[in-house]
Amino acid sequence: MGKTTQVLDRIIAACIFGFVLSANFSISSTQIFGYAGAGLWLIQIILTRSWRQVETPLAWPFLLFVVGCLVSVATALDPWLSLVQLKKLLTISIFFWVVSFLSTAHAPESFSWWGRLLKLPAFQKNREAGPLATQSIINCMVDLLIITGAIAACYGLYQSYAIGGGGVQQRVFITGTRANLATFAWGGMVIGLVTLSRLLFQKHRGAWRMAALLFILTGVLLTYTRSAWLGFFVGLFFLLYFKKRIFKSRIFLINTERFSEFFLRLFKRFSEGICGMSLMKLKFL
Repeated sequence: MGKTTQVLDRIIAACIFGFVLSANFSISSTQIFGYAGAGLWLIQIILTRSWRQVETPLAWPFLLFVVGCLVSVATALDPWLSLVQLKKLLTISIFFWVVSFLSTAHAPESFSWWGRLLKLPAFQKNREAGPLATQSIINCMVDLLIITGAIAACYGLYQSYAIGGGGVQQRVFITGTRANLATFAWGGMVIGLVTLSRLLFQKHRGAWRMAALLFILTGVLLTYTRSAWLGFFVGLFFLLYFKKRIFKSRIFLINTERFSEFFLRLFKRFSEGICGMSLMKLKFL
């Protein structure tokens, strides 16, 4: 049983690494790693009978969300057609899988084994179990997510330059590493907020994170997806709210009105530009 559990730990750690690595490039690969890791995690729990060790943070919000989905399906015009969409609720298991696995004492050793095998210095030093080792693994995973997000954003910028013919006169709706424009924009919004949170709340910020944030936000801006912009600004407000030192500083309070006016003008300008372009397309047709 011990050998089987050790092998499962290492495979689950590889699934987490693959999930983070492919999150910004391929939805299919991300789903494969996510569901495979969640399934192996459930098998491990059954074999070791460790149900009580499962971490369930945010259980009530997720439960209310599931209840809301069930109610919406039951009251839909075609419940059987909507019932198929409930399969996406399985994605919630990925969250509990990652949180529960990283909270175990044998997670650092599993990542350390892969670090020694693949010659990754960032994971080789996390062999001993403990809160510091677990936090170090989380930091490495978040940094990997930021790096891949910046790479995906750079590809989107290249896409804008290549399709636009190297000029700035033609507006191009970039899709980046995704097949859908909105998916690329919303993914960039989330990664941008993660990067910004590291810059605000971590002592060692790193200039590379600032550069990554610049590329990511530029990519989100060039998608011309106003819902992603709005989501980022809402997240920015809450990050600054929890960062009391910045939120309550005199400089921030004095310039709040100016910042709001600037963002409103920017939002209005892009909205007018998109509407104008849509009218030109209609006239052309």
